[in-house]
Amino acid sequence: MAASNFGTKPESYPVRIIEGLHGGDYTFEQVAADLIDNSIDANATFVDVIIDKQDMGNEMKKYTTGMQGPDKMFCIVLDDGEGIASEKRLIQVMSRGVTRPEDNPYKEHELGSFGVGLKESSLSQAYEVTIFSKVEGGKVNLIRLSSHAIKKHEADILLRRSELEPWMETTPGFKNCLEYLQEQEKGTAVLLEGMHKMELEIGNGDREVWETAIETRVRNYLGLVFHKYIDGAKIPLSDGRVKEKKIKLLYGGPRNVIKPLDPFCQDPKWK
Repeated sequence: MAASNFGTKPESYPVRIIEGLHGGDYTFEQVAADLIDNSIDANATFVDVIIDKQDMGNEMKKYTTGMQGPDKMFCIVLDDGEGIASEKRLIQVMSRGVTRPEDNPYKEHELGSFGVGLKESSLSQAYEVTIFSKVEGGKVNLIRLSSHAIKKHEADILLRRSELEPWMETTPGFKNCLEYLQEQEKGTAVLLEGMHKMELEIGNGDREVWETAIETRVRNYLGLVFHKYIDGAKIPLSDGRVKEKKIKLLYGGPRNVIKPLDPFCQDPKWK
């Protein structure tokens, strides 16, 4: 459809828009579930939710909570799905309001058609969102959505790797994502840094106590939401076929498997 010259283009306030997204009321476990939806659609066999602490360095950023100094929380959601082949598609994934092209619409069994979008959900928890992706036989590509850069330049922008500030590439979370995908044939890693909601929730409290609490919340929530997929789902399609989907969910590595939590206790051992 051709662009229309009708009407007047409104003023753009990218900083206000991004700050509004930071105020979103999604919980961390809901954000993780939204990212896992994408992994399932990408035919991943596993998704690992990794939460850890890192030193964000002493550089002054435009946002401060979780963005400076040691022991700042970060999260990686890693899968071995098909990956994203082109930089253009990576940019679309990190852009607001982009829909699937007509020649590649959502399939009826894909969970992404019901989600709120990677950008909206992730920014409710993090100031910095970086997506790394690799297709089989390809190299790792990445795009970063940086609230710091948006506020610094007062523009709605994404950052290619060549445009990153030095501190962005030196965090353990960033380095880990590159290492994980270099070890895999294919997959995607989403890195969340500057986790303002987590940092405010922890406050001056005991971080170890809080980390145990968030693990319990995440494991229970994901086990409940994805219990069918963990056990192995058989999805009936409108043409009479059945689509099978199965995923292994991990919390911080292969030794920490998230078990299904069936709200209806359909497992025979509970009967």
